[in-house]
Amino acid sequence: MNSTGTVARDWSRLPEDLLLIAMAAMEVPDVVRSGAVCSSWHAAYGTFRCLRLSTPKQPPCLFYACHGYGADAAALYSPSGNATFRVGFPDLGRHTIHGSAHGWLFITDEAANPHLLNPLTGARAALPPASTFERVKRSFSGNDGGVRYSVDIGFSKGAADICHISARKAMYYLYQQVAISSPAAAACVVLVVHRPCGALSFARTGDERWTTVSVQDPLNHADEDFGFIISAVHNDRDGLFYVMVETGAVHALDLGSPRRLVARSKVLVLPPTTVFWPDPQDIHYLVFTGCSDLLLVTRRRRTTWAEDYSNKARRRVEYSVATTDVWVDKVDVDRQMLVRLTGVGDNVLFLGRNNSPLCLPTSDYPMLSGDSAYLTTDHDDSFDPPIRRQDVGVFDLGSSTMRKLGDVWDALPHGGAPQVKDTRELRERT
Repeated sequence: MNSTGTVARDWSRLPEDLLLIAMAAMEVPDVVRSGAVCSSWHAAYGTFRCLRLSTPKQPPCLFYACHGYGADAAALYSPSGNATFRVGFPDLGRHTIHGSAHGWLFITDEAANPHLLNPLTGARAALPPASTFERVKRSFSGNDGGVRYSVDIGFSKGAADICHISARKAMYYLYQQVAISSPAAAACVVLVVHRPCGALSFARTGDERWTTVSVQDPLNHADEDFGFIISAVHNDRDGLFYVMVETGAVHALDLGSPRRLVARSKVLVLPPTTVFWPDPQDIHYLVFTGCSDLLLVTRRRRTTWAEDYSNKARRRVEYSVATTDVWVDKVDVDRQMLVRLTGVGDNVLFLGRNNSPLCLPTSDYPMLSGDSAYLTTDHDDSFDPPIRRQDVGVFDLGSSTMRKLGDVWDALPHGGAPQVKDTRELRERT
């Protein structure tokens, strides 16, 4: 009893089962925050992670490496609460993240082999090794004993052009885009756009090798064997994967049962002038709305270069990439055309290189800014020096202005782009 005569409640003595029920009803940042209340709550938070409990609908968060957090931790930023939290992530420095969806990170290890990881629960799901991609072979160990790969980068069938790269290089070079179908590991299908030549492969968790998907480009008459993929996304409503090649052809891929069956159907061929040989400063995203409308979102960037005179051989060093405009077109399948929209209304977009594009209604997530695009860096630095300033912020589609995302901008390390996590399914049972 306290000085006012009322009974003081000691929340640290709450039974663990009650704490677990409460945590299962919280948003992700609140769960992480609750683990720092006291020793008993910290222990309950550890149990919560081990049990991999499910939670209600979650707003997206940003997950990224951060200086000062240590080699075994990363940062989790909540746009809704404008707050950053430390999350345990063993051996973060020895992995590379290439995509995320449904609570999964698509991550590669030191040998460039991929797997899925849920950073909050620690759950993992195995994927086939990199050497099972078509035209990629694990060749030999280098002088230092490290793994190396032989990659056939030839553009024409039958004309091999083999290059040898280290595993460290392969971690960044091989993987371009990732689409993930499900939060449940047993039912999860992963579609990967990868090098060489913008190839497309898929696998289910536990498979021994990747299966190549051949998507012909009906507008590329010069070489029908290659249609470079510029966007890939999974539609949760119909269970299909959608991919768009550079000339504007969009295909729907059925990668469901029976096993290994790939049923292709051409959805749309846009006019060649729409996407054909796109401006290298433009990035295109296929995005599905909550009512299954298909959007084509274009993000225009400005790249600034500086010359480095520190060495005798002058070289060009990139130091800034910034988004200058974002516009949205609705894909009209019936009329085979694009319809320019003024924005996304009471919806919000999440766009970036290492996350699946999202379109969420603000009616479900009132803490997010409507008619906006939450942007993370989208830059392929496989051949370029790391960028010095991250292209991260909230782009208002109505005013075409960009604002910073709280403390994320200053916290990011050089070259450490954040990954958007669709945390609506972050703790779904796997």
